[in-house]
Amino acid sequence: MTETPGDRAGPGNLTFLFTDIEGSTPKWEYDPETMRRVLERHDRILKGAIETSQGRVVHERGEGDSFFAVFQRASDAVRGAIACQLALAAEEWPEGWQPRVRMAIHTGEADTELRGTDVNRCARLRSLAHGDQILVSSSTVALVRDHVEADTTFQNLGEHKLRGLGRPERVYQVRYPGLPADFPPLP
Repeated sequence: MTETPGDRAGPGNLTFLFTDIEGSTPKWEYDPETMRRVLERHDRILKGAIETSQGRVVHERGEGDSFFAVFQRASDAVRGAIACQLALAAEEWPEGWQPRVRMAIHTGEADTELRGTDVNRCARLRSLAHGDQILVSSSTVALVRDHVEADTTFQNLGEHKLRGLGRPERVYQVRYPGLPADFPPLP
């Protein structure tokens, strides 16, 4: 019998983590060999942090240099995203080549193929993020507020219309010691 992604994660409520490297296309054009090495290190770091945080990578490079991961618990997804960003920041990269990874976390429903409106909502949320920033939907914040470390906070960035989706989303930024905190306004 063939196993589908949903067989391993289970349909129903899940927390999704989407990532993407900001500004990678010009670097691929400029020096594909260096970018290939950077991407290999990026992949190892993200995969390790996600799996250590009880998540599962569903797709590496579903589009470009993105990751799609699922978590059974929303608090694990937040911890995993923080771990990814801290590990990326701690790594020694070639001068000018540190990947600036934008991330989004959303909790919602998915079918056994891990498709649906809530998966799309997470992808659209990620498109608002800046490199090094972790954005979180209101559904996730409601679940994790009392289940993350005391020094993890969520800055309310207001409601935003997400392209192609009817309902606006209240967006939060994860704040944690060691993570960048100041970003331009969301588009």
